[in-house]
Amino acid sequence: MKLEIKNISNSLNKAFLAQCPYIDEITLFKENYAILLNAIKPNDNEETLKDYINNFFRDTYYKNKFTIKENINNIDLVIYNGKDDNDKIGVIIETKALKNNAEMITINDLNKKAFQELIQYYLEERIINKNIEIKHLIITNSIDWFIFNVSEFERIFYQNKILIKNYNDWYNKHLESKNKDWFYSSIAKPFIEDTEETIFCTHFQLNESLINAESSLIELYKIFSPEHLLKLTFQNDSNKLNREFYNELLHIIGLQETKVNNVRRIERLNEKEKHDGSFIENTINILLSDEIIHNLKEPERFGETETEQLFSIGLELCITWLNRILFLKLLESQLVKYNSNKEYLFLNYSKIRDFEELRELFFEVLAVRQAERKKVFQLKYEKIPYLNSSLFELTELEKDTVKINQLKNHYELPIFNTTVLKDDDGKKITGSKPILQYLFEFLDSYNFASDNKAEIQVKNKTIINSSVLGLIFDNN
Repeated sequence: MKLEIKNISNSLNKAFLAQCPYIDEITLFKENYAILLNAIKPNDNEETLKDYINNFFRDTYYKNKFTIKENINNIDLVIYNGKDDNDKIGVIIETKALKNNAEMITINDLNKKAFQELIQYYLEERIINKNIEIKHLIITNSIDWFIFNVSEFERIFYQNKILIKNYNDWYNKHLESKNKDWFYSSIAKPFIEDTEETIFCTHFQLNESLINAESSLIELYKIFSPEHLLKLTFQNDSNKLNREFYNELLHIIGLQETKVNNVRRIERLNEKEKHDGSFIENTINILLSDEIIHNLKEPERFGETETEQLFSIGLELCITWLNRILFLKLLESQLVKYNSNKEYLFLNYSKIRDFEELRELFFEVLAVRQAERKKVFQLKYEKIPYLNSSLFELTELEKDTVKINQLKNHYELPIFNTTVLKDDDGKKITGSKPILQYLFEFLDSYNFASDNKAEIQVKNKTIINSSVLGLIFDNN
């Protein structure tokens, strides 16, 4: 049998790898990692090292979430798939003392007792205990770590009919001996020697230098996490529509999502819940007060009734404006990240106080080459590039109906009841805010990342990337 090694980066789910961990999680990890490394001594016996590893896993990731136990079914250390002892074992860990070179595997010698034992533990769980919920199997001496995906054991061992027959005959005392050492030497060892299969595993060594670089620190933090070892569906997948983001954005626009006959629809709020400060009500009020629909050619293309026409026009305008703003949020995020300079921030209430300034940004800054901009904009937006994009050209509907600078600035919008906005004490804020201030602070509460590099977040910000933004108005 040949052992093929993968590094940590190639072993982690790519979406999970790109997820930015929070500073408090990383701080806890570094503290417990240091405790683990400082505790390990060359002459420690297996039981002592097992305790260190147990404490590290429990205190960093699994406490009050998943049960970890030692010496279960003769397995050194197990992590259950839940809190209860009745839950199935999810991770099997075989530990060896650092000085036990005779039994510990290496990248050049897999056929050692540690691996033979792991095969026996796996087959007993899989066949005798009918456990189909194993996720990973690990061999470690506390410094060297070999992590196997259960799919490798399933493919190579469980799917091999001869090995399974030999195991069952041994377990049922139909062979020469029921002794485990006999199984290791007479069944497992020759199988490993004779098979031409290649088994893949993640291998790394713990040392102090791993936590000095942010990228390796994040990877190491994630490889031990329950999201990886127990294959949990991790939250904050940046490639999926974030419902909290979506729902509060709908509130800011003035919309709600309904479901009729299993079909999701975007609708205007009912009369009691409408707010003049929302984008769509602000827009519709202008359409009404200026009698714009009556001056349109073929208004019926927007609906049969005036109510339908008002909503259809207002919605299309709001989507146009929000698409521009969300695109600019991605741009701003990339400018700040690429230049490592917060002076590239431009989409905030300190720079853009009203809808007229937002119009200027769209059409007199982004749509104009830097050298051709008015001097006032060259100074105010000196770091903002020219965007040769039709996104920053007035649409025909804007020309015929409402431009964004016509929206009223003095309206305030009540804060969403499950808002992401928090005060300095971490409590959700209440009350109301001017619509533009609300929108910018709401967007600032998320991390608009558009690459695959994870970074430690000082604040707990959910990632919203470019692939998600295409889903925001997918119902229209």
